[in-house]
Amino acid sequence: MAVHNVETKTLFSEATLTSANGMGSGITSKSFETAIILVKATAKVGSTPQLDLDVEVSSDQSNWHKYSDIPQLNDPTMTYYAPAVLVSQLGEYIRVNNPAGMTSGTSMDVEVKIMLKS
Repeated sequence: MAVHNVETKTLFSEATLTSANGMGSGITSKSFETAIILVKATAKVGSTPQLDLDVEVSSDQSNWHKYSDIPQLNDPTMTYYAPAVLVSQLGEYIRVNNPAGMTSGTSMDVEVKIMLKS
């Protein structure tokens, strides 16, 4: 039976995302084969908050390439979990990005965790 290395990291924790926010830099993923991205949203502000997130990979943390979308987060009147996203073609680095920001006057608290597996 093979033993696999699993590591969990927080990409960002309870950050309040607004129309002006983007995401930070990525984390090293080069020694892992797959990743699972978990997103939790709470505390919405505004009548129609919508958050679009992309999973991106990079070999140098300068040139990022979109790997996939995370299903849109909207109206988290209670704690809301987006469906997990499996990433199987990791680059040197991985991140979750908010490319478009949110609708003006809206915000929500978002936490993103990543489980890396070798």
